[in-house]
Amino acid sequence: MLNRNKTLLLLAIMLVITLYSYFHVSYTPLSKQKLAIALFFTLITLSIYAFSKERTFYLKSNYFKISTIFVIGYVLVHFFEYLAYVVGAHDKIIDIEYVDSKYINEAAFFSCACLAVYFMGYVFEMKPFKSQKSYKSNSIFLEFFMLICLVIFYFSAGSYYFNGGYGDVLNNIGLSLPAILSQTSLQASQVAIAMIVVYNRQKKLSVIDYIKQFSFIYYFTLLLYSYLVMSSGDRGPLFQAGICYITPYFLINKIKLKPIPAAILISVSALFFALLGTVRAMDGGLSVEKFEKAQEFRSQRFEGESIVFTSTAELSNVVRAYHVLYDFTREHGTIYGLGLGNQLLGIIPGLRLLIYPLFGIDDKEVTTAVVTTNLLDKDHGMGSTCVGDTLFNFGIWGTLPIFFLFGMFVRKMDLSSYENINCLNPFWCCTIITYFMFAIYIGRGYLTSPINLLAYSWFFFLLNYKFCKTHV
Repeated sequence: MLNRNKTLLLLAIMLVITLYSYFHVSYTPLSKQKLAIALFFTLITLSIYAFSKERTFYLKSNYFKISTIFVIGYVLVHFFEYLAYVVGAHDKIIDIEYVDSKYINEAAFFSCACLAVYFMGYVFEMKPFKSQKSYKSNSIFLEFFMLICLVIFYFSAGSYYFNGGYGDVLNNIGLSLPAILSQTSLQASQVAIAMIVVYNRQKKLSVIDYIKQFSFIYYFTLLLYSYLVMSSGDRGPLFQAGICYITPYFLINKIKLKPIPAAILISVSALFFALLGTVRAMDGGLSVEKFEKAQEFRSQRFEGESIVFTSTAELSNVVRAYHVLYDFTREHGTIYGLGLGNQLLGIIPGLRLLIYPLFGIDDKEVTTAVVTTNLLDKDHGMGSTCVGDTLFNFGIWGTLPIFFLFGMFVRKMDLSSYENINCLNPFWCCTIITYFMFAIYIGRGYLTSPINLLAYSWFFFLLNYKFCKTHV
């Protein structure tokens, strides 16, 4: 096992080698050999981190931590399409015709460099967030509020949305403001309730005792919401709700998720969500027959193809968004952090409409998920990637230090998750839970993907604590 100093030294060496290769392959014809080298460097970088010595007992051999989930998503998004192309599973890189292919080699090496820098920041940080006190409160108000939000969400989104119309609604008129706010408030209430459970329970809980921490209203609302989400064809909120529910159980009991159970969980989840993606594309409401038809379709559609690449395509295909952002940034320059400001302003509904006209800013030109959709000339959202978004905002030399700082930040969250989460400032407790929920999606989104939900959750918790705090 490598100690901290040796790990940092080896990661620094890999960073230098990767950056040297990055500049060496700058604007060169697409090459399987060069992509294979980038993949090899990525494997070495991952191996260095994997063999580094973890000194914190609860993080050692524990795969239920934000860093692990984030890295899995990051690798799937930024490298799996290259791997499929290099080994011959794919004849070409998806949507490569929309970019100058001479940028692909360097884009792959840059993703590897960002991963190395992230690990350096993660290993460099050694301290959790500072402890304060426990914030005990009652959650009954938030549980009723969840139910109210669900009712508002159902009626404001409309029946078509919950009958497989998720894609059509979002790609055309979009959800109404009441629907967006009610869904976000419902999710935020669930996060705030999870925080209350963490603060209220100082001792380990059995599975039965943990289940009893939540009321009938909570379970009724969550199950009905999950059913409606599945009926609509959406998948992200379903995954996030599940993570939000189980996370306090792991953190309160300081449970380690071992490699084999983690691999099984990831595999089953990937197959399930891939199946849901097929179900979403089919007409009709949610039913067992629809799932059977979806499975039959997938068996025929992907016969002879690798189950690894077909199951991870939902994430790996997003690399096309990275390519168009990389190409655009190299050709036209950065937007100097306006995208980050756009995300912060989005916390308050309507604030962008008031501020942007004063400065002549068009939010469609600073939101990378919109930019990629336009550049790829698609009629539905193409998403973004954390490297592409950061590069688009801050350029090459701004992105590398940001990933180092993000690595430090994630390390602090991982340390606090199992050391002192029940006596953290509510902001940091809320941050940890929301980052658990979004960790797998950060690779295909933004480093600040949870920021909107984080803000609402924190506000709801503080409001509830003001009026419902207890001394139990």
